[in-house]
Amino acid sequence: MIIIHYLWYFYFLNFVLITDVDDYSELYNHRRFHETLAYKKPMDVCQESIKLNQEKKKAS
Repeated sequence: MIIIHYLWYFYFLNFVLITDVDDYSELYNHRRFHETLAYKKPMDVCQESIKLNQEKKKAS
């Protein structure tokens, strides 16, 4: 019974950890404005970069 308790605890702890990391990643990359990116969100900057690269490829 103790083993089942520990397994459940570690399963739950793993779930909480994954959820917390996902939440932090969402906040850091999608919602938070970054000073070093001229107060833009990282994903916005990434998408702008992808669009510019695609336009350059089409132009050449």
